[in-house]
Amino acid sequence: MFMRIKRLLLLWGVIIFTFSMLISCGRMTPQPLSGEHHPIEPLVAGNGIQLGELHLRGRFSVLNPEMKVFSLSLSDDGECILFSSEARLISKLDDEGNLLWEIVSPGLPISAALAADGSFAAIGTEQGEVYYVNDSGRIFWEKSFHGRIEHLIINNESDRLLLSAIEVDNNTIYCLDRQNGGLLWELETGLLQDLFFISGERICYLEKDGVVSSLKAVLNGESIWEMPAQLAGFSADGTCLALYDGNELQYYMFGADDLPYLTWSSFVTGDNNISWLGLTENGQYLFAYSAFAAVHNNLKAYSQEGALLWEQKIPGGALLDVSSSGKRIVGSSWQEYSEDCSKVVVLDNIGEIKQEIEMASRIEKIALSGDGSLLVLAGNDGNLFILDIPEHQ
Repeated sequence: MFMRIKRLLLLWGVIIFTFSMLISCGRMTPQPLSGEHHPIEPLVAGNGIQLGELHLRGRFSVLNPEMKVFSLSLSDDGECILFSSEARLISKLDDEGNLLWEIVSPGLPISAALAADGSFAAIGTEQGEVYYVNDSGRIFWEKSFHGRIEHLIINNESDRLLLSAIEVDNNTIYCLDRQNGGLLWELETGLLQDLFFISGERICYLEKDGVVSSLKAVLNGESIWEMPAQLAGFSADGTCLALYDGNELQYYMFGADDLPYLTWSSFVTGDNNISWLGLTENGQYLFAYSAFAAVHNNLKAYSQEGALLWEQKIPGGALLDVSSSGKRIVGSSWQEYSEDCSKVVVLDNIGEIKQEIEMASRIEKIALSGDGSLLVLAGNDGNLFILDIPEHQ
């Protein structure tokens, strides 16, 4: 009899604990800081390159052997790192991988963005929730929308949030005031592929209607122009625009009337289909990359006047990022190797490969600091690696 009562008390204790955990997970909640890291050996020297040329400054591990990283972003100075993951965590780190704060989300945090100065973050979930979080990890406000928050970006002035909520065939862009989450305007669109803040109140979005893709510009919620485009890239100061329409690479500069004017264009042959465009801060350099591995030189650099400055062969299917000045370009790819091994290459602004390493991890996200001195890599095994990139003469 005594043993039966003991078992019943134990069962009730388990039920009460489980119920309390479900209640606590019903809202996004901050978690205690944890500096615990689990040792891993992710780096492997490749092709005679000394591993010491890329210094492993820090790393951070999520206790999950297989995990998708949804978003990864850096502050301009590289001192703050934000990422969201399939573990329903949104984590902010310093530049050595130390955890500053961590939030558990009741829904999958499929989008997240960090302000340029690292002072606040915005998070969007699969269930349509949007959260504004301050520098210490405190949630200031939250909003609900219909549909998953597919895209979420912050303007350079850090006073506007731009997001897209997607529901089957219904896609809507919302522009919010950062201070209180107030709705400034909204716009229904077709299938959304990408979203950009240009400058001030101007935004652009890539929309696909059947087989036709277009870049459309909006000012205060009103359409102002559109043109055919499959890819687009903007300079950080909002003065230059690069487009790829499936046949041509085009370079535009914005006039005093805020309209884009074609400066030059270049025909793209069939095997060189462009999959990524990168513009430097003032549009001085344009980088165009083809993910097709069979292309001999699949990364090309152009001047603002349209001259081909250099071309280089890097791995196919790569993720790429470029520093503000264009002095550093980083690519990471696992597709030419295996799902558990990635090659990372670092190039300078004349197209020379300065570092080349292999990592025993499938890298899914990369982020490069504005000055190109710090690189963050996120693997699908729950590990983030923070690397110093040395200066080269």
